[in-house]
Amino acid sequence: MQKQIETEGKQADVLYLRLVESAHPAGMSEVCEAAFETRGYGPLRSFHDTEDMKAAFSDYGEIVCGGMLAQLQGPGLSEATDGECLALFGHAVFLNAIALQVALGAGAAEGEVEKVLDMDLGETQGIVIELSDGSITHMKVEDAPIEA
Repeated sequence: MQKQIETEGKQADVLYLRLVESAHPAGMSEVCEAAFETRGYGPLRSFHDTEDMKAAFSDYGEIVCGGMLAQLQGPGLSEATDGECLALFGHAVFLNAIALQVALGAGAAEGEVEKVLDMDLGETQGIVIELSDGSITHMKVEDAPIEA
């Protein structure tokens, strides 16, 4: 990849990076943070055991979706074509909460919702959501040695 400098008058034609501040869970929800500090990593379903926690993680996901939508209004993104995507990097459990809201908004079937609720994300793993039908794919980097 070549180094390119993007200015308001000249857009780079490779990659747009935007910060969605609300994606970082710190300070976003005391209920969610306290639950994570107590329970640690695990599937989102384990954080839905009370209505208050379920609502808190849902609210968090919706807030981040609003932040992502605001970023989609940026330069170059309104001209997206087939094969282009939006990637959001985040913290396990919290990323699942965001993915759940995106999947629900995309009309995910119950089985797809179950997948995201039961998905236990590890290092270098992510969630792909097909916006046309809300289908979910758990993505991970294969464990392979790196040669020097």
